[in-house]
Amino acid sequence: MTVKNYLFVCSQNRLRSPTAEQIFASHPGIETLSAGTNNDAETPLARIIRDVVRFGGPRFSVPACM
Repeated sequence: MTVKNYLFVCSQNRLRSPTAEQIFASHPGIETLSAGTNNDAETPLARIIRDVVRFGGPRFSVPACM
């Protein structure tokens, strides 16, 4: 089975994106991360982007509506 990676993003990464991350993490074949766009977010998106670049580029599915 191919594993799909999803990144859930909201402003603070305190409620919405972590909730989505936990809901979808329980599905087989899905790996999740969450981040916030604000500098004071629990997990700032900038850190996720830095790590993605460091570890070989993006591996996230992007919905067609984005």
